[in-house]
Amino acid sequence: MDPDGEVCPHGLRPRRPRPGRLDAVSSGPAFSFVAPPWQHGGADGWRFLTLPEDPGEEIREISAGSPRPFGTVRATVTVGPATWSTSLFADRRLGSYVLPVKAKARQEAGLCVGDEVECQVGLID
Repeated sequence: MDPDGEVCPHGLRPRRPRPGRLDAVSSGPAFSFVAPPWQHGGADGWRFLTLPEDPGEEIREISAGSPRPFGTVRATVTVGPATWSTSLFADRRLGSYVLPVKAKARQEAGLCVGDEVECQVGLID
């Protein structure tokens, strides 16, 4: 169960992302990683994934000098059967990027805070 009381559908595990499929919807490099979703704020707080250090450094190098606000990087994300467009947010405290996970995507992929999930991120632009 999530800290906010959502029941996790652990009996219905998300499907594994299909390697290589993300390239069709992103126009830049793609990265795969495994990370646990975490929650910011109270029961209604946002859920995020933190990118590991290595892809974070590579994305920082690729996006250096980008005019996008707050150090954001546009991306297409795939977790299990869910694919959506979002922005990655630079987080100096964590030394990488954080990726917001929409409620619809969490529900579609069966994600719960603390689960280890496989994620694919493709940069746009």
